[in-house]
Amino acid sequence: MDGNFSNTLPRAPLQPPVYAMSSQSSQDDRIERLQEDLRGCFENDPHGRFVWEGFLSQGGNGAVYKVKQERRRIAVKIVPDAFFDGGGGGGSAGDGGNGASAGSGDDNSGGDDSSEEAPDWIGQLIELNNEADVLQARGTFRHMTRWIYMEYAENGMLQDLIDRHLALYQKPFPNRLMWRFFMCLVRSALEMAYYDRGVDLSATTLGNLPSMAPGPLAHLDMKGENIVIGHLLPELQHPEHVISPILKLIDFGGAVDVVDPEARQERIGAQFASTGSELNIFDIGTVMLYILLHEAEGDYQVPEATEITVGAATFLSFGTVLSGRRQELVSDGVDEPLINLICRCLAQDPQNRPGLIELAALVHERVVNRAPGDTPGESDDAIRQLVRDILPNANTGEAPVP
Repeated sequence: MDGNFSNTLPRAPLQPPVYAMSSQSSQDDRIERLQEDLRGCFENDPHGRFVWEGFLSQGGNGAVYKVKQERRRIAVKIVPDAFFDGGGGGGSAGDGGNGASAGSGDDNSGGDDSSEEAPDWIGQLIELNNEADVLQARGTFRHMTRWIYMEYAENGMLQDLIDRHLALYQKPFPNRLMWRFFMCLVRSALEMAYYDRGVDLSATTLGNLPSMAPGPLAHLDMKGENIVIGHLLPELQHPEHVISPILKLIDFGGAVDVVDPEARQERIGAQFASTGSELNIFDIGTVMLYILLHEAEGDYQVPEATEITVGAATFLSFGTVLSGRRQELVSDGVDEPLINLICRCLAQDPQNRPGLIELAALVHERVVNRAPGDTPGESDDAIRQLVRDILPNANTGEAPVP
């Protein structure tokens, strides 16, 4: 992501909110008042660029609201308790810990919700740049643990996409679509690995990255409900999205820099503990297992490792179910190289997993060169029709000629 915010817009004429309430006031009352202040921030924009569309949902880490800006929709995720229960966000910000480090001495709330001074966050919400490019934030807000702007993914979550596909087709996705989904997940890992390395991944070839060690950031919560389906943008990263939507990894509330080898020992065993990048590769394998089989094995719990042979290498892998169903899957038309690569990502010992750059190169090669052949369902037209069938807001126009 690139771009930034600047303090160029005048403050809208907002009335300072009053958060003083009796002991009988409920949390719902507070959230309702916060929502009204948010509505005012956007509706009073002096340039009239926003249309407030209201509340979307609420979870353990905050409430999400929707705003329309011209032809695109923006989700604004806020941690309500952080504005009432202390200057630093405190432990009430949610289980993910994303309020624990929020704020410092510049927070106007000062731990007293009876203050009548306009909280600092209102001014920051108003301070959007002239282009209002709020989807391109690089964390310039001082309290990014309290709110975040993100694209509103109108096509829902990966798990919904898989459920719809299973109901309609009752068979694996086409291989060419699965390779493209794989590439989206790998790109998310690349972004996590190099976001702080001064690398523009949109302009950097994979061949220029191996000399740069990937960073330690691990998502730690990669699953179907934390991967959303974006728009169909055939011109983006051609030919990766000519026939497929974008998968986007969200909810980084639990993401951490993994430098302690015991950070995930309970999941894969202390003797084979991993770096952040290696953990992301393992988690990509679990998501691809879900995409391929249309089922979350044990609700994302890792099974016992089994001995698997891929090429000349034999190693322990948590791709146990793939090993047991290999012949069945191949008979159903699934690419065996796809099965093998998922098994490698799920290797118990990180030394047997592909490195991130190797993984990106392998998957990208398949995206570019895996031809439809004569297999029913693998043609561009067949995949576009499938996408129309399973996306609630599909718009699958032809890709421009590169």
